[in-house]
Amino acid sequence: MPPQVEVCSELAVAFGILGVHPQEVTGEDRLRVLFYGNRPTWREFVGFRNVFGTMYDTDVLWDLGRRVVKDWIGNLPKQVEWYGPSRQARTTSASRDLRLHGVNWSVSVKYKSDVVSNSSPYNLFEAVASGFAKAKGASNWFEAQSPMHYERLVKCAVTLAVGRGVISPQEVEACLADPSLLNRVIDKIGDDYKRHCRSIYIAMCRDVAKKSAELFNRNLESVSRKSLTGVYEGIIRQFLRVNGERYLLVGIEKDNTAYALEIPSIDDVRKAYRIEHITAAPDLARQQSVVNFDLCVANIGIGSEVSLEYHAEIRWSHGPFCGNPEAKLYKEFGWAEVPFFKVIYNQPLAH
Repeated sequence: MPPQVEVCSELAVAFGILGVHPQEVTGEDRLRVLFYGNRPTWREFVGFRNVFGTMYDTDVLWDLGRRVVKDWIGNLPKQVEWYGPSRQARTTSASRDLRLHGVNWSVSVKYKSDVVSNSSPYNLFEAVASGFAKAKGASNWFEAQSPMHYERLVKCAVTLAVGRGVISPQEVEACLADPSLLNRVIDKIGDDYKRHCRSIYIAMCRDVAKKSAELFNRNLESVSRKSLTGVYEGIIRQFLRVNGERYLLVGIEKDNTAYALEIPSIDDVRKAYRIEHITAAPDLARQQSVVNFDLCVANIGIGSEVSLEYHAEIRWSHGPFCGNPEAKLYKEFGWAEVPFFKVIYNQPLAH
């Protein structure tokens, strides 16, 4: 099995920043010299080294790391701390995959991903839009926003499961009380579930998208003028990955554009730019819950405006009826198009 793309992309940038080719590292002692604190295991490193230059554009990412030091940072860091895909501290709001010791920079790495954030629907459509504190738990968003369609979908799946002999009539009550149990039997129902229940599912999804968009807009409109600045700051953090400190964003877009950018701190953004408006609208042409966003930012000094488009997909985290629903936010532009991100490098790949 090939190593994780996140492991390879982050380590490629790290070794480029260190100015060390992965093939030069032949022992764990050398790895301990290059990394401090959180570091890759020898197994993780060997998996990365074995595919370097052949998978995930790791040679390009290595060169981007090298370029960042040469064109922006100026000095090689003494060591790098690697947080890794599973080590990112959830208690910090900073976007951080790498911490560079001795030069005071953090680095976030993105490889062909348009995902901006993954939160609960409550946090995206209510907390962010109103300035409320984000919730750690999550309600069943589908049931809360579209109870009639949700109930019809549950009953459709239960009736189908009984009719196909997948569950007994005695198990119906348990499934109605805890619909997450249905996730285990939907695969056994197979195509019959889609054939008989899909129209109800689509109706529920579109209803949820419509009500979620209305909720976001309504919450934003209800914010007082006094509180609006703070709410807009939260939106900038959520939609543009801006934090309390500046950092570097390095990666490759889905269209094969390689980039390296400096992301300013929220204080620096606030001094030069403002949100002109942000609106949410349901995408009723889709067959799942999708909400589109239009975010317009304006340069305070010259008044120029840039519109940035997003969409959020609302779905169960582990398949139908299983896990808390999530709202995954996707950008529909290249990071270099954000007007207050400083471009270090932004070029399409040659291949």
